[in-house]
Amino acid sequence: PPRRKIVKMEEVMKLPEGGFDSGVIRFEVDNISWLDDDGRCSSEIEAGGVPWKAMACKSEKEEKDHLFVGLKAKNIPSSLWSIEVECKIILVNSDYKESIFYNL
Repeated sequence: PPRRKIVKMEEVMKLPEGGFDSGVIRFEVDNISWLDDDGRCSSEIEAGGVPWKAMACKSEKEEKDHLFVGLKAKNIPSSLWSIEVECKIILVNSDYKESIFYNL
């Protein structure tokens, strides 16, 4: 589907071709083994009029460590609009050959 700006319903037809809001969050965790269940969040950036943070946390299930990464949008109670989001998460290992790329 084409990328779109987040706009009010009546403004959808006025959207310029190919227009969209975007942002980049660069978030580094020095040592993943130091993460815990609460994890860490990046500083906030605004994209599409919504504040976003990247987050990472670690959890142990059945004696195995699991790493969770994702985006977190700030809850804006006054907004009744939903948002369609595309994101790409890149996990870069110190050994680049072991890096992981996700398109969500």
